[in-house]
Amino acid sequence: MRYVKRFRLLKGIVGIEAAIVLIAFVVVAAALAFVVLNMGFYTTQRSKEV
Repeated sequence: MRYVKRFRLLKGIVGIEAAIVLIAFVVVAAALAFVVLNMGFYTTQRSKEV
């Protein structure tokens, strides 16, 4: 019985870790998309000035 409880606990911890990693990837992807969009807007503004 003890082993089943331990296995469930470990399974839950692995699930939480996977969720944290997934959230981290989403945050990093959003930050990179923001940077790319801002660079595009900056380049567009610069080309209009010249």
